[in-house]
Amino acid sequence: MSISIGDGRDSLFWLDPWQGDRPLRHEAPELFAICADPMLLVAEARRGGEWQVAFRRNLVDAERASWEALRDSLPLSLAQAPNSLTWRLAPSGTFSVGSAYRALFSGPVLRWASPLWKAPLPLKIKIFVWLLLRDRLPSGVEVAKRFGPGDGQCLLCVVAGLHIFFSCPAARFLWNFLREALGPDWQASDLGEFLEAAANHTGRRKCLFWMVFAAMTCSLWNIRNKMVIERVFLRHASDSIFKFMAFLQLWYPLCRQRDRARLDEMLDHLIVASRRLATPSAR
Repeated sequence: MSISIGDGRDSLFWLDPWQGDRPLRHEAPELFAICADPMLLVAEARRGGEWQVAFRRNLVDAERASWEALRDSLPLSLAQAPNSLTWRLAPSGTFSVGSAYRALFSGPVLRWASPLWKAPLPLKIKIFVWLLLRDRLPSGVEVAKRFGPGDGQCLLCVVAGLHIFFSCPAARFLWNFLREALGPDWQASDLGEFLEAAANHTGRRKCLFWMVFAAMTCSLWNIRNKMVIERVFLRHASDSIFKFMAFLQLWYPLCRQRDRARLDEMLDHLIVASRRLATPSAR
């Protein structure tokens, strides 16, 4: 943050960066250490047409020279208008949470993560998917790091990690069903490969992509929790399909009107594919 000084009524003389890029306490730490009022306002320091700052004791020669140099660097007068603040981390000069987050946690830009927060999904589902993307879901591995119960292994495959979302037989069945219903774009062997391919989606397809992806991962996560926590296993492989489609139908009202025709088309393809699975093959 930078301050364009006006009348000085809203700025602290020693603690705010009103003169240059750093507060004056950094420019003259020996003077700040003996100042009488660390919370002195800029307007209060400018009295009788000159800069007057009280100290707790008389200044020695070196401190007096430091004060004179500091005083000479200060403006000769103050304006009548109020101070104005500028947020230097954003081009607009206005504070934003996004610019502060990027400054604090600078790292690789996730091209496919930005549309997630605009997707027609409940907030808790967006947070769930974000935790998945950041590998922060409370799986057994994460619980074990915090000395909790569980070893994070899939009860079907005895494999740890995000195995449940792509490699587990329950996941492979659901992904194969989705590929058959919606086309070859919906296939991958791991999270990174799948999201890199999905990053090329443009326009409205991204909104629907996040709906389908969230429904898939939520279904698989529920299946995993049922197995790990309640020791309840799927009776039929097709049960995962019904869970998946139930999520899509539950979130359907959140979808924009302009996207519903495309979503209806996708649901029709999913229903047709599920009926093929339910119909016994001819002998």
